[in-house]
Amino acid sequence: MKKSLVVGLGLVLATTGLTALSTVNVAAHGYVEKPISRAYQGELDSRKNWHAALEKYGEIITEPQSLEAPKGFPNGGPADGKIASANGAKGFELDKQTATIWTKQNLSTGPTKFTWSYTAAHKTAKWHYYIT
Repeated sequence: MKKSLVVGLGLVLATTGLTALSTVNVAAHGYVEKPISRAYQGELDSRKNWHAALEKYGEIITEPQSLEAPKGFPNGGPADGKIASANGAKGFELDKQTATIWTKQNLSTGPTKFTWSYTAAHKTAKWHYYIT
């Protein structure tokens, strides 16, 4: 009886340990640092003038990694015109469109390297990039 209890306890501990290790190594929460994403630009602008950045970008300036759209794109994802804000996850300020409101990032045709700043480790279903 003691042997089966020890084996059972060992299996539980091994499974728990493997689960913990597999989730620790998955970086999935963050924001695009290069080219600078709209949310990250807001965080950068907030260092110069917090109130102006808050008015322009909304509360995302304090946590650019928090733009997370509902799962199921395109059927259950952000509505058309609401992609930049992840369907209003942290307010709709990021969805504003004018010719001059956003800092422009120079991109060339062809492959583009995206640099992510990861802020938390957890699983993600998939990644989508939208260049607006």
